[in-house]
Amino acid sequence: MKPEGVILDWDFRKLTPEKIFKDAEKLIDDTKAQYDFVGSLDIESVSYNSVIKPLYAAEIDFGTRSSFLGFVQHCSDSKELRNASYEADKKLENFAVDMSLRKDIFDRLVALVNKVDITALKPEAKRFLERLVKEGRRNGLHLEESQRERIKEMQKRMSDLSLTFGKNLNEDTTKLHFSAEELDGLPDDFLEALDKCEQYSYPYNGKIDFWDTRYYATIVEETRYSVNKEKLRPYFPMEKVTQGLLKIYEEILGLNFTEEKEADKWHDDATVYRANDSETGELLGYFVLDLFPRDGKYGHAAVFPLVSGCLDPHGNRIVPFCAMLTNFTKPTSDRPSLLDHDEVETYFHEFGHAMHHICSKAEFKKFSGTRVERDFVEAPSQMLENWCWQEEPLKRMSGHYKTGEPLPSDLMATLRASRLANAAGFNLRQIILATFDQKVHTETVTDTEKLFSDLYKTILDVETIPGTNFAGTFNHLASGYPAQYYGYLWSEVFSADMFESKFAKEGVMNPKVGMEYRRKILEPGGSVDADVMIRNFLGRDPTMDAFLRKKGITV
Repeated sequence: MKPEGVILDWDFRKLTPEKIFKDAEKLIDDTKAQYDFVGSLDIESVSYNSVIKPLYAAEIDFGTRSSFLGFVQHCSDSKELRNASYEADKKLENFAVDMSLRKDIFDRLVALVNKVDITALKPEAKRFLERLVKEGRRNGLHLEESQRERIKEMQKRMSDLSLTFGKNLNEDTTKLHFSAEELDGLPDDFLEALDKCEQYSYPYNGKIDFWDTRYYATIVEETRYSVNKEKLRPYFPMEKVTQGLLKIYEEILGLNFTEEKEADKWHDDATVYRANDSETGELLGYFVLDLFPRDGKYGHAAVFPLVSGCLDPHGNRIVPFCAMLTNFTKPTSDRPSLLDHDEVETYFHEFGHAMHHICSKAEFKKFSGTRVERDFVEAPSQMLENWCWQEEPLKRMSGHYKTGEPLPSDLMATLRASRLANAAGFNLRQIILATFDQKVHTETVTDTEKLFSDLYKTILDVETIPGTNFAGTFNHLASGYPAQYYGYLWSEVFSADMFESKFAKEGVMNPKVGMEYRRKILEPGGSVDADVMIRNFLGRDPTMDAFLRKKGITV
């Protein structure tokens, strides 16, 4: 059964490779017809209604239908469906490149800007029109035809390579086999869920090697902060964490979540929820939690915005729908899924993206939800990670899987005190990744293995493993963060300031502050500039002080 108000056609029981290909072809034909109509308009008589409305209708329709067709490759347990989705996605992405580089459309947009009184448009409509022209210029539509064709060729090649890169990572099922004796000492849940393992046996040479870093990071946590992650894990069973997390978000953001038990879904591991405003009862949207790993599934943690919350061409609000895919620790034969604290933090972070999507009140799809500046997009979710380090939220999300006892005060105290453990190493690694990302996108780099190795040695004074190439698994390079990975650290500047200045002062469970956060940060999406949203929420310009204090640096 399809949830109420969802415009997405997503009946997985009827899905076949043939249907995926047929739907993709139909979508291409429908969208091209809309673009052809706009491209054929008399350029002297263009109007807002004749140009913008059909383009906007096409954007909504193409975005929604293509999102679903491409999403199947990340969630289905059928290799045939995943392959069909991948091929359809490649075709749709190439078509999207063609449409984004249509000179006839760009010329009519420019003519419209020159003709209409832009100041008379509603702010978001003005922003939409200006953004379309700006994107056209960035795509080189003001250049000569030969240059435009070269740009089109390059964009299509980048699109194909990006999709292939992601598919290869998702489909990788490489396994290494070890005897029980070789793995003696590792926790049972780790052994039972182990898909990949690396083991090296080099004589100690007086220096920290690449494969030692996580070992010594754990030693720091255990010796300097008295934190043993395996002792914490039993207090974070998946069911308890999920219940606590949902209640916390409900209370902070003024929401009600209800499981949609009869809703269609792509796998038994997936659970569908609806979100309503707790005061008005307004249906805000739907989200799916698909939390455990399986063969062929998207291999990291991410939120996929399948239907964007925005106004349709007739002014009616479209109900948003998103899916959160993660790969948390699976249940074992004798105990439930038990999360380590890092996984709890990841859960909170990704769910923050889902709420950004669900709570959006933008009018245009282009500005809905997480469609904000890339170096701000992580800030709303990073800000919400702070709840994983606060006493009351930790009590709500914890309960020993055997006794139900919440996290004891002594373990909670050591956990909270350990937040700075290995902070320098973590942040330096983020700087390495951001620098690597910038260099491969701004310089002629022919040897990515050497570049990454040199950066690691220069910044962390650690040598990488010869014959390995981290770039081969750095999915951010090809999945929305090209030349923008620095945004993770820059977003944290804003998230730290928002938390310290508002929630830390007025209460982490304060619904008044939470509603202000929802209204001023989540609801606008990208309909206004991020720096304007931040100033509206803080009442001032942001600073780095809170970020530095969070890292243990006195300011």
